[in-house]
Amino acid sequence: MNSVCMTVFLRELAAPYPNHCLLGVYAVEWATLVWADWFNHRRLLEPIGYLPPAEVEADYYRQITESTMAV
Repeated sequence: MNSVCMTVFLRELAAPYPNHCLLGVYAVEWATLVWADWFNHRRLLEPIGYLPPAEVEADYYRQITESTMAV
């Protein structure tokens, strides 16, 4: 599934330039970083209450830290 999303993302990125492919490794690297940022920080997941994964992970580790300090 992730590879399909990445392929669609790269095609969308290149869409304004139909006669050009992505220009080199750095363009693909940058596109990958932008996609990874969206995937982790902006994408909303239904199973976890329509929250971004990074937010849920931060809350999880905050709860662990608070519970170990309480002991």
